[in-house]
Amino acid sequence: MKINTVIFTGHLGRDPEEVQTASRTLTKGRLAVGQGRDKPTIWLDLACWSKYAAQDLLKARKGDCVTVSGRLTLREWTDKDANKRQDLGISCETVEVHAGPDAHDIGASARPIPSAPTGGIGTLDPDNDIPF
Repeated sequence: MKINTVIFTGHLGRDPEEVQTASRTLTKGRLAVGQGRDKPTIWLDLACWSKYAAQDLLKARKGDCVTVSGRLTLREWTDKDANKRQDLGISCETVEVHAGPDAHDIGASARPIPSAPTGGIGTLDPDNDIPF
């Protein structure tokens, strides 16, 4: 029984990339998940070790709407200034790519993502650093 399973739909903040480790290939990405008006965007690091999830993620580009499922991970480290830092991420088991940044048809069980300026991802204003 899996206890740590999450599903998120959001937009890619950059193009996915492959990284070769000592033993296998990792496909990485960054997902922006909106929480609604006047709330900050959640940024999640994506890590796909599965061949099939990696293939699907590599089909997407920056700004594309994707749905990912997998395990939630918390990475902790100390930066060069000795500050403790954390990143949330998902170790992806499945990835579903939707059509572009204005995708509305993301499945019957999911809620469509509205287009800007009515709410899209996060709060769409000049002070919000959303890269697409």
